[in-house]
Amino acid sequence: MLFDPFEELFDLPATFVQHGNRQCRQVEVVAQEDQGFAVVTRDVPPYAVVVGNPARVKRMRFADAVIDWLEQLQWWQFAVWDLEGIPFDRIEAAIVEIIARIARGSMQPYQPGYLAVGGFK
Repeated sequence: MLFDPFEELFDLPATFVQHGNRQCRQVEVVAQEDQGFAVVTRDVPPYAVVVGNPARVKRMRFADAVIDWLEQLQWWQFAVWDLEGIPFDRIEAAIVEIIARIARGSMQPYQPGYLAVGGFK
């Protein structure tokens, strides 16, 4: 099992699923005692809520303007620790806070370093 910082930070139960040679994070979503799973057979728009088997778009999670802002900000490129304290439960306030942190220079896209491993025989 891979370490998943999002599970600890956001308390989301997750499992890792193998798709071909890639490993993806699958989050179980629980809404009012009902569990929702969908089999995704084609591309899904960003921030869409999908249901069924095969999956179909039920609704969009946010308004188009909010989705445009989230895509422009590319918030997923920042380190988890830089996103701490951002009120993602109030998405408009989260967008304002991300913009403010970027403007202050307190958030930069995360660029992990490289680790050279050598000397193995």
